[in-house]
Amino acid sequence: VVMSLLLWRPTLFGADLAPVRMVVDPYPSFNGVVVDPVTDLVMMSDTNRKSLLLYKRTAGHPTSPEPAQAFGQIMGPQTGIGFVAGVAMDPAHRELFTVNNDVEDRMVVFDYDDRGNVTPKRLLYVPHQSWGIAFNKKRDEIALSVQTPNMFVVFKRDAQKFDAPIRSVRGPKTEMADPHGIYFDETHNEVFVANHGNF
Repeated sequence: VVMSLLLWRPTLFGADLAPVRMVVDPYPSFNGVVVDPVTDLVMMSDTNRKSLLLYKRTAGHPTSPEPAQAFGQIMGPQTGIGFVAGVAMDPAHRELFTVNNDVEDRMVVFDYDDRGNVTPKRLLYVPHQSWGIAFNKKRDEIALSVQTPNMFVVFKRDAQKFDAPIRSVRGPKTEMADPHGIYFDETHNEVFVANHGNF
Protein backbone atom coordinates (compact mmCIF):
# COMPACT_ATOMS: atom_id res chain seq x y z
CA VAL A 1 0.00 0.00 0.00
CA VAL A 2 1.42 3.39 -0.96
CA MET A 3 1.24 5.71 2.03
CA SER A 4 0.01 9.09 0.79
CA LEU A 5 -1.99 12.15 1.76
CA LEU A 6 -4.05 13.85 -0.94
CA LEU A 7 -5.47 17.37 -0.60
CA TRP A 8 -8.31 19.03 -2.54
CA ARG A 9 -10.07 22.38 -2.24
CA PRO A 10 -13.59 21.89 -0.77
CA THR A 11 -15.23 24.00 -3.48
CA LEU A 12 -14.06 21.56 -6.17
CA PHE A 13 -15.74 18.38 -4.89
CA GLY A 14 -17.89 16.42 -7.33
CA ALA A 15 -15.46 16.28 -10.25
CA ASP A 16 -12.57 14.10 -11.39
CA LEU A 17 -9.75 16.40 -10.29
CA ALA A 18 -6.05 16.07 -9.63
CA PRO A 19 -5.08 16.91 -6.04
CA VAL A 20 -3.78 20.38 -5.20
CA ARG A 21 -0.91 18.83 -3.24
CA MET A 22 0.23 15.33 -2.40
CA VAL A 23 2.53 13.92 0.27
CA VAL A 24 3.86 10.42 -0.51
CA ASP A 25 6.03 8.13 1.56
CA PRO A 26 9.32 8.02 -0.43
CA TYR A 27 10.69 4.93 1.31
CA PRO A 28 10.37 1.37 0.05
CA SER A 29 8.54 -1.34 1.94
CA PHE A 30 10.58 -4.47 1.27
CA ASN A 31 8.81 -7.74 0.64
CA GLY A 32 10.96 -10.22 -1.30
CA VAL A 33 14.74 -10.57 -1.58
CA VAL A 34 17.09 -12.54 -3.83
CA VAL A 35 20.88 -12.61 -4.16
CA ASP A 36 22.88 -13.30 -7.32
CA PRO A 37 26.31 -14.44 -6.05
CA VAL A 38 27.68 -14.50 -9.61
CA THR A 39 27.35 -10.72 -10.10
CA ASP A 40 27.21 -9.79 -6.38
CA LEU A 41 23.77 -8.18 -6.77
CA VAL A 42 20.78 -8.10 -4.44
CA MET A 43 17.25 -7.41 -5.68
CA MET A 44 14.33 -6.54 -3.42
CA SER A 45 10.64 -6.11 -4.16
CA ASP A 46 9.04 -2.91 -2.85
CA THR A 47 5.28 -2.95 -2.22
CA ASN A 48 5.13 0.75 -1.26
CA ARG A 49 6.43 2.23 -4.52
CA LYS A 50 5.54 -0.83 -6.64
CA SER A 51 9.10 -1.29 -7.75
CA LEU A 52 12.19 -3.47 -7.86
CA LEU A 53 15.38 -2.18 -6.24
CA LEU A 54 18.89 -3.35 -7.07
CA TYR A 55 21.79 -3.07 -4.62
CA LYS A 56 25.40 -4.17 -4.52
CA ARG A 57 25.66 -7.11 -2.13
CA THR A 58 28.04 -5.17 0.14
CA ALA A 59 25.95 -1.94 0.20
CA GLY A 60 25.09 -0.39 3.54
CA HIS A 61 26.80 -0.35 6.91
CA PRO A 62 25.24 -0.72 10.37
CA THR A 63 27.00 2.43 11.69
CA SER A 64 26.04 4.65 8.74
CA PRO A 65 23.35 7.25 9.56
CA GLU A 66 22.05 7.06 5.97
CA PRO A 67 20.19 4.16 4.36
CA ALA A 68 21.98 2.26 1.60
CA GLN A 69 21.26 3.68 -1.83
CA ALA A 70 19.98 1.43 -4.60
CA PHE A 71 21.99 1.76 -7.81
CA GLY A 72 18.98 0.79 -9.90
CA GLN A 73 15.20 0.83 -9.70
CA ILE A 74 12.49 -0.46 -12.02
CA MET A 75 9.28 1.47 -11.39
CA GLY A 76 6.37 3.01 -13.29
CA PRO A 77 3.13 2.18 -15.09
CA GLN A 78 4.85 0.60 -18.10
CA THR A 79 6.57 -2.03 -15.92
CA GLY A 80 3.38 -3.90 -14.98
CA ILE A 81 4.61 -4.11 -11.38
CA GLY A 82 1.76 -3.92 -8.88
CA PHE A 83 1.46 -5.63 -5.50
CA VAL A 84 4.85 -7.22 -5.98
CA ALA A 85 5.64 -10.37 -4.00
CA GLY A 86 8.26 -12.95 -4.99
CA VAL A 87 11.47 -12.14 -6.85
CA ALA A 88 14.10 -14.23 -8.61
CA MET A 89 17.27 -13.61 -10.62
CA ASP A 90 18.66 -15.76 -13.41
CA PRO A 91 22.39 -15.04 -13.91
CA ALA A 92 22.67 -17.42 -16.88
CA HIS A 93 20.11 -15.47 -18.94
CA ARG A 94 20.60 -12.14 -17.08
CA GLU A 95 16.89 -11.88 -16.26
CA LEU A 96 14.98 -10.45 -13.29
CA PHE A 97 11.64 -12.06 -12.36
CA THR A 98 8.87 -10.78 -10.13
CA VAL A 99 5.32 -11.93 -9.52
CA ASN A 100 2.32 -9.76 -8.63
CA ASN A 101 0.15 -11.23 -5.90
CA ASP A 102 -3.06 -9.23 -6.11
CA VAL A 103 -5.18 -7.89 -8.97
CA GLU A 104 -2.52 -7.96 -11.72
CA ASP A 105 -2.12 -11.78 -11.76
CA ARG A 106 1.05 -11.77 -13.81
CA MET A 107 4.77 -12.40 -13.62
CA VAL A 108 6.96 -9.84 -15.36
CA VAL A 109 10.53 -10.37 -16.56
CA PHE A 110 13.22 -7.72 -17.13
CA ASP A 111 16.82 -7.71 -18.31
CA TYR A 112 19.58 -7.10 -15.76
CA ASP A 113 20.30 -3.71 -17.33
CA ASP A 114 16.70 -2.42 -17.34
CA ARG A 115 15.98 0.69 -15.24
CA GLY A 116 13.12 3.11 -14.75
CA ASN A 117 9.69 2.92 -16.37
CA VAL A 118 10.39 0.14 -18.88
CA THR A 119 8.17 -2.39 -20.61
CA PRO A 120 8.84 -5.98 -19.44
CA LYS A 121 10.88 -8.26 -21.68
CA ARG A 122 7.97 -10.69 -21.35
CA LEU A 123 5.02 -11.35 -19.08
CA LEU A 124 3.15 -14.45 -18.03
CA TYR A 125 -0.40 -14.52 -16.71
CA VAL A 126 -0.37 -16.58 -13.50
CA PRO A 127 -2.96 -17.91 -11.04
CA HIS A 128 -4.55 -15.33 -8.72
CA GLN A 129 -2.61 -14.89 -5.45
CA SER A 130 0.69 -16.26 -6.75
CA TRP A 131 3.45 -15.39 -4.29
CA GLY A 132 6.86 -17.09 -4.25
CA ILE A 133 9.21 -17.93 -7.12
CA ALA A 134 11.73 -20.78 -7.35
CA PHE A 135 14.08 -21.81 -10.18
CA ASN A 136 15.09 -25.27 -11.24
CA LYS A 137 18.08 -24.59 -13.49
CA LYS A 138 18.58 -28.25 -14.43
CA ARG A 139 15.06 -28.52 -15.81
CA ASP A 140 14.86 -24.89 -17.01
CA GLU A 141 11.66 -24.46 -15.01
CA ILE A 142 10.16 -21.97 -12.61
CA ALA A 143 7.68 -22.72 -9.81
CA LEU A 144 5.21 -20.32 -8.21
CA SER A 145 3.45 -20.80 -4.88
CA VAL A 146 -0.26 -19.89 -4.94
CA GLN A 147 -2.03 -18.90 -1.72
CA THR A 148 -5.48 -20.04 -2.82
CA PRO A 149 -6.27 -22.83 -3.71
CA ASN A 150 -3.14 -23.91 -1.79
CA MET A 151 -0.87 -25.15 -4.55
CA PHE A 152 2.26 -24.61 -6.55
CA VAL A 153 2.46 -24.50 -10.32
CA VAL A 154 5.44 -25.14 -12.58
CA PHE A 155 6.12 -23.35 -15.88
CA LYS A 156 8.93 -23.48 -18.39
CA ARG A 157 11.38 -20.70 -17.54
CA ASP A 158 10.62 -18.80 -20.73
CA ALA A 159 6.83 -19.22 -20.59
CA GLN A 160 4.90 -16.12 -21.63
CA LYS A 161 1.44 -14.63 -21.96
CA PHE A 162 -1.18 -17.41 -21.72
CA ASP A 163 1.16 -20.43 -21.61
CA ALA A 164 -0.28 -23.06 -19.26
CA PRO A 165 1.65 -24.63 -16.37
CA ILE A 166 3.35 -27.89 -17.27
CA ARG A 167 2.24 -29.35 -13.92
CA SER A 168 0.75 -28.41 -10.56
CA VAL A 169 0.64 -29.88 -7.05
CA ARG A 170 -2.46 -29.29 -4.92
CA GLY A 171 -5.04 -30.97 -2.72
CA PRO A 172 -5.62 -31.75 0.98
CA LYS A 173 -2.94 -34.48 1.10
CA THR A 174 -0.23 -31.89 0.34
CA GLU A 175 -0.92 -30.04 3.64
CA MET A 176 -0.21 -26.76 1.89
CA ALA A 177 -2.17 -23.90 3.45
CA ASP A 178 -1.61 -20.30 2.31
CA PRO A 179 1.79 -21.22 0.81
CA HIS A 180 4.27 -18.36 0.39
CA GLY A 181 7.93 -19.39 0.31
CA ILE A 182 9.07 -21.97 -2.24
CA TYR A 183 12.47 -23.45 -3.11
CA PHE A 184 13.79 -26.07 -5.55
CA ASP A 185 16.47 -28.39 -4.15
CA GLU A 186 17.98 -29.64 -7.40
CA THR A 187 20.49 -31.91 -5.64
CA HIS A 188 17.79 -34.01 -3.94
CA ASN A 189 15.01 -33.38 -6.49
CA GLU A 190 12.72 -31.87 -3.83
CA VAL A 191 10.51 -28.78 -3.55
CA PHE A 192 10.24 -26.98 -0.21
CA VAL A 193 7.07 -24.93 0.47
CA ALA A 194 6.47 -22.73 3.54
CA ASN A 195 2.92 -22.14 4.78
CA HIS A 196 2.09 -18.64 6.02
CA GLY A 197 0.26 -17.46 9.13
CA ASN A 198 -1.28 -19.91 11.59
CA PHE A 199 -0.89 -23.06 9.48
